[in-house]
Amino acid sequence: MRSDRWDSSPFSAEAWRGPPGDERAPPDRRHDAPDPDPGFDNAVLDWNQIALDAIRHASITNPPEDAPYVSRALAMQSIAMFDVLQAIADRPGFLVSLDAPAGISADAAVSAAAHEILVELFPDYRRALDRAYEARLDEIRDGRAEDQGIAFGTKVAEAVIAARADDGSEELAHLGLVAGHEPGEYRPTPPDYTLAIQPDWGDVKPFVLASADQFRPGPPPDVTSAAYAEDFRQVKALGAVDSQVRTPEQTLSALWWSNDEDSYTRVGQWSDIADHILAEQGRSPLESAYLLTMLNVGLADAITACWETKYHYEAWRPVTAIREAGEDGNRATRPDPDWLPLLPATPDHPEYTSGHSVIGALAAKVMTDFFGPIPFSATSETVPDVVLRFDDFDAAAREEAMSRIYAGVHFAYSTEAGLVMGAQVGDVVVDAFHERFDVPSRDGHMV
Repeated sequence: MRSDRWDSSPFSAEAWRGPPGDERAPPDRRHDAPDPDPGFDNAVLDWNQIALDAIRHASITNPPEDAPYVSRALAMQSIAMFDVLQAIADRPGFLVSLDAPAGISADAAVSAAAHEILVELFPDYRRALDRAYEARLDEIRDGRAEDQGIAFGTKVAEAVIAARADDGSEELAHLGLVAGHEPGEYRPTPPDYTLAIQPDWGDVKPFVLASADQFRPGPPPDVTSAAYAEDFRQVKALGAVDSQVRTPEQTLSALWWSNDEDSYTRVGQWSDIADHILAEQGRSPLESAYLLTMLNVGLADAITACWETKYHYEAWRPVTAIREAGEDGNRATRPDPDWLPLLPATPDHPEYTSGHSVIGALAAKVMTDFFGPIPFSATSETVPDVVLRFDDFDAAAREEAMSRIYAGVHFAYSTEAGLVMGAQVGDVVVDAFHERFDVPSRDGHMV
């Protein structure tokens, strides 16, 4: 991701020269958009989609709910559904191991568990969650199996909530004043110069990692170094709102991966990708719950580790660095006091490391472990008319990381460190799941 790749496309196809809706886009990367209602006949996938709806609602009504909160919420819901199905199979859960009554409705238990978690975490969205819950229960035959399933699912969810009640997340302020004054130190960014998001999230107890700083990388390059100047020049050229060297294809990549406010967020995008591949392959509820738990627990720990690093180093964003380059003591950088990134708003937290890069690398590790290195297609809520196809999960993670340079919000050294951190967390999470659980087979049995 260094300067020798400035003009390289993240796509294998010939560079696309039109705007996001242009029909001349590369045929091997663009496909007709899938039905927005996939009609999953799988309670686990249905409830994961309902969770993404709750996240969209939260991003509209409460913008500070960023990647940390979202990742914890998705992890807790996935755990509740997985632990329900593990109990029904007479197997230990991730957080909760209870004896399930014989003959209960698995769909009712999964729905009750998922609903209970989401109502706890997204209380402002309760009416919509209740409607979704009632609709799902209407599809289940009334009777003892349903009633016992509801009771058991609720019991498991309550135990999951209790298990995470003291993880430290509830005591943290959503926003904090982080405003350095020296070269290289983070300070609020234009246009709104808002407070920093979740400054203490690195103190939250991880699900699998021994500690949030387990894989903290070394510091970013000193602002007086040649390495810093190289990456400074790269993002200044490629990431500017009026860049003359960024290709239309690279602009699309930056927007496609952004998933900021009013979306399922950067974390939710990978959960959505998992849902659709699971549905396409006809995977069982138990398989689906296994993967989503491994993915969402991994994402939660990766985000916690990333946030610990961000606020440990508190490094400035490119927009600050470029505007104030005259004060950085580096003769190889040049200031531009009017410089703006492609994205209209720089994320409201320190630059190092890149959250998108950590997320993508973690997801690639987990998804490759479960599915293998398969090609796949995916959508984005920020560019909804564009469906992209990737050779494998690693390729998608690399593109997601590079997109943050095109967007003008990260330096290459931060994306590289993020990819390493995400892969390290992914290895730990995958190993933990392999050690603790049998992998569900295609027919839903354990092997």
